[in-house]
Amino acid sequence: MENERERAGKALYESRSKNLRGLMMPDAPAWEELNVEVKERWCTTAQSVRPPRPRTRKSNSEPS
Repeated sequence: MENERERAGKALYESRSKNLRGLMMPDAPAWEELNVEVKERWCTTAQSVRPPRPRTRKSNSEPS
């Protein structure tokens, strides 16, 4: 059963693995095929990654 931490690690792994095709690299193994140590490393990395801040438009009247 996946917890929130593991779901975050899996989401990060899958999003990064999609970039491999653009780099002409072979596909990454499926999440289920990874060993526990590798999954744990991705979960730890996902915890340390800050989500992107939403973009806001500056109006012309706001100081820079």
